Amino acid sequence: MAGFHFTGGGMAYWSKTYGVGCANNVVIDEKGDITVVGYVGAGTGKDGFVARLDKEGNVKWFKTYGGDYGDGFNAVKITPEGDIIVAGYTCSFEAGDKDVWVQIHLEKLEERV
Repeated sequence: MAGFHFTGGGMAYWSKTYGVGCANNVVIDEKGDITVVGYVGAGTGKDGFVARLDKEGNVKWFKTYGGDYGDGFNAVKITPEGDIIVAGYTCSFEAGDKDVWVQIHLEKLEERV
């Protein structure tokens, strides 16, 4: 996964790589922190991830979620209370071939860990 931050004029402010995986969505909160979601791994070994970066692109925390088969996140939103809601897909916790997966990630709980 690679991350880039560009200035208004299109010049790279910073660019970083974060290992193997794919970022599918990103959102910036009111503090300037960046939340990224996607998947890490390959094939049936994929897990969804949620990562929090500071405004310079440094990793504040990185969490993976998933089971024995392919899982990943495609969308992320921050609630007014600061909670993170992600949506994606799962083949690990399913009723069929590939199912919708919604996870609520409580920011305040993560900060206490």
